[in-house]
Amino acid sequence: MSSFDEENTQSIDYWQVIRNHWGIILITLILSVVTAFVITTLITPTYEASTRFVVNEDRLTTASFRAQGGLAEQRDIAFHGNQIIVMRSEEVLKIADGIDPKTGASLRKFSSGLGQDTQKALERLKLSVQVEMVSEGIAQSTVYEVRTYHSDKVKAKDLANTLRDSYELYRRRSREAERGETYDNQITDYKQAEQRKEDLFEELKESSRRSNLPYTADNLSDLKNEAKETFELKRVQQINLTESIRQYEIEAADVLKKNDRELLAYLETSNAIINKSGVSELNREIGELKTGRSADILGGLGESHPAIKLKDKIVAEKEEDLKISLADVRESITQRLELEKSKKEGIEETISKLAEEFTDYTKRYTEHERLIEEYNLAKAEAGALKFAGDNTNRQQIYLNNPIKLVSSATLPEKPYSPNVILIMGVGTAAGLVFGLSIAFLLELMDTSVKTMEDVERYLGLPVLAVVPQDVGLLHELGGNTPDAEAYRILRTNIEFKRKSTEDNAINVVSGGAGEGKSTTLMNLAYVSAQGGYTTLIVDADLRRPRLHTYFGLSNEVGLSHYLTTDAKLENVVSKTSTENLFFMSSGQLPTDAASILNSRRMTDMISEVKQRFDLVLIDSPPILGVSDASVISSEVDHTMIVVQHRKLPRKLLQRVKQSVENVGGNIIGVVLNNVDVRSDTEYQYYTSYYTYYSPEAVKEAEAANAKKTVAEPDQPDDAY
Repeated sequence: MSSFDEENTQSIDYWQVIRNHWGIILITLILSVVTAFVITTLITPTYEASTRFVVNEDRLTTASFRAQGGLAEQRDIAFHGNQIIVMRSEEVLKIADGIDPKTGASLRKFSSGLGQDTQKALERLKLSVQVEMVSEGIAQSTVYEVRTYHSDKVKAKDLANTLRDSYELYRRRSREAERGETYDNQITDYKQAEQRKEDLFEELKESSRRSNLPYTADNLSDLKNEAKETFELKRVQQINLTESIRQYEIEAADVLKKNDRELLAYLETSNAIINKSGVSELNREIGELKTGRSADILGGLGESHPAIKLKDKIVAEKEEDLKISLADVRESITQRLELEKSKKEGIEETISKLAEEFTDYTKRYTEHERLIEEYNLAKAEAGALKFAGDNTNRQQIYLNNPIKLVSSATLPEKPYSPNVILIMGVGTAAGLVFGLSIAFLLELMDTSVKTMEDVERYLGLPVLAVVPQDVGLLHELGGNTPDAEAYRILRTNIEFKRKSTEDNAINVVSGGAGEGKSTTLMNLAYVSAQGGYTTLIVDADLRRPRLHTYFGLSNEVGLSHYLTTDAKLENVVSKTSTENLFFMSSGQLPTDAASILNSRRMTDMISEVKQRFDLVLIDSPPILGVSDASVISSEVDHTMIVVQHRKLPRKLLQRVKQSVENVGGNIIGVVLNNVDVRSDTEYQYYTSYYTYYSPEAVKEAEAANAKKTVAEPDQPDDAY
């Protein structure tokens, strides 16, 4: 098997492949359909029965009430998922299969035909049961569908209905076993919850008394926020006062460092809140006295003048008083500083105490809030358990009906399997696909010549003509048939391919037998003779000659006689019934055909017939079988290769070409023979051309035109 290159793959005409191998495709399709039909007849029919019912959920356990908050309406996904397993469980199947109430042995109503081992029989029975929840769209549903399968339609129906009833019985028994224990658990849990609720209420009352907080959490948050705001306010006040004291300490320390003159200047210019003790007044009076004294001296009074001495005495007294006042100021600042430090210590002590009180309050508040929350939870739990207990009796009706019937299983009308339509459809599709696969595989494996492009690509030779399939001998049928046009095209192409009229000896060869070489030669000779060429046919096939049978002539005297004796050409050439067409038979078959063909006598004979006839066509044996054709190709002017469409592989055809070229032969071209132009889309246009341009078609067209001319009346000259 050889692979196609990309160009060859793209050239595949898929529809043409189907037409070429339609027989294989049809046979494969028929076999697949027959196989599918046989399979459907061999399969034992299986019937399907189904029943639908609603499954009610269990709500009896204390945990269920706590988790769902009582009789919750939402679907319990885990519960319903479990029920699918329960319906196909061994316990339910045992109930459905029947149990003898006296011995407890299985009655095997449905598993009797599934083996002697009861356990394995139940496992096989489980395989014939399918359970699923029914849903439409996005709506949630608690409807279950149980489907059962059995070869007996009655048992299929009975198994579905019995399995549904068995599941209901299993659920009833399970609930009856749980009912007493569940109710006792509910009562116990309710009493415990009530006792816990009362204990928490007593703790809550004691906490409320100690912390002076309410029982409920309605205003509890407001009280906490209020206490927090009070503490924060005190904290801000402490920060502000502490900052004020710190500023005063800084200022007082700076003042106490100054001497009398600096302190006096500071008191005159500072706006600080300090008890100045009349310092400013004394300082002003001293200044005024000194100014008056200076004026008196300038007025002419001397230092010893009584007025001057009086003023000096007063100034001295005033200055002494000023010193005392400054000392009082320093004493006042020192006392004030001690007082402010005492205040600061008192504020810090107060804030520390408030912080402890707020921390204690916060702790008592948190504990009280926790007690309120626990009390509310205990109250809610006790209420839920009481509600569950109150509803236990009302739930018994609901619990005694674990399912609600929607539809019972009925007797199935037709088998569920085998699905004849599906199997036949799959068989048909598989046969078609398999047939197409085989067809395309054969096409890929086929390396023969299929198109003219194949000839030109792989042989490098021109295609002289395309000859249709099933063409007969034209000298018997006549030259007016549409198929004769193919040979007229061949004759014309040969004329244009010849370099001169003297190159008129052509050897017709093929790779193997049965490629239509002899028929092609006979018909080419016939149309050439019709065209006015004196044409000689030489049957050089000294192995298995056939051409004499086409003309009904004797084969006693012919080419072999001429080559081995001194006979003249006129003695071995016969005139046929067709004008301008002559024939030389092979003669008696020699023992060594290649030797007499590769002789001087053969060369002279070819030279002589070339001068006497316009066209010499030589028929030789298949070139791949014997060397005769190669010998003849070396003697003639041209060699024409006849290739049967879709027969020989390309490599063999290349060997045909090499065989001719190795002996120095000149290949004029290739005739693509036996082409199915009616079904092969590559060549369908040849059929229309041959038919349209054939002499018979031309005569019919001329007769139709003449008839139409006679039938039509003459039109007036001024007709529009």
